[in-house]
Amino acid sequence: MKILIAPWGHPRGWKDVVYNFNKHRGKAKTPLKILQNEINPDKIIIIGLDTIADKGRTYADVKKAAQEIISEYAKKYGIKNYDVLIAPGIGNFPNGKFEGEALDYYYYLFAKLALMFCELEDGILEITLDTTHGINYSTILSYRAVKELLQYISIFKKIKFMAVNSDPAGNNITDKDVLNVNVIESVEVTPVPLNEMINKEKLYCQVMPSPGSMH
Repeated sequence: MKILIAPWGHPRGWKDVVYNFNKHRGKAKTPLKILQNEINPDKIIIIGLDTIADKGRTYADVKKAAQEIISEYAKKYGIKNYDVLIAPGIGNFPNGKFEGEALDYYYYLFAKLALMFCELEDGILEITLDTTHGINYSTILSYRAVKELLQYISIFKKIKFMAVNSDPAGNNITDKDVLNVNVIESVEVTPVPLNEMINKEKLYCQVMPSPGSMH
C-alpha cells in the first residue's frame, strides 16, 4: 500500500510554480499534486494545524474550521482521496493565542498514524513524506513521528520510506520558475534496536543453578 503524507501550514499564500519530480513536471501550488500523479498513492494524509482556524467557540469547532480550510484548498489544488488530520499548534496569531508544547504535535500525530496504520492490510507499506509546506516545529516533528513509528511497524512488515522536499521558493518566484522536488531520504526501514543505557539499579539477573547442583 502506498501512502503520501504532507504537513501543511496555511495554504492561503502559495503561488503557482512548475514542480519537477523524476522528470514529471507540472504547474501547481504544491508539489503534492505532482507527487500524487507520479507515485499514485492509495491514500494521502494532509496534516493541518488548529492555528489556522478562523472561528470556533469550542476546541471541536476550532478543529472543524481548520479542517474545512485545508479541505477547501486541497480540492482547489486537485488533491484526491485524502484525509485531513488537524494537529495541535502553538503561537500567537491574529486569530488567537494557542498555548501548549511543541511536542504535543508529535504525540498527537504519532498516536493518530499508529491507529491508521494498524488497520492496514498485510503487504509492503510504502510511505512518502513531503515536508515542503511544513512550518517550524511541524516539519521536524512530522519526520520524527513518521520515521519512528515505521521503525516499530517494520518488525511485522516490509516498509519503504521516502522523504522529499522541494527547492525553496523566493518572494519573486513566478509560475515559470521550476522547483525540483528533492529526495532527502529513501530507505527500507528496519526495526529499532535497544539504544539506551541500562540503569544498573534496575537491572535484574536470575542466576540459574548448574545441572550438577540440581537435586
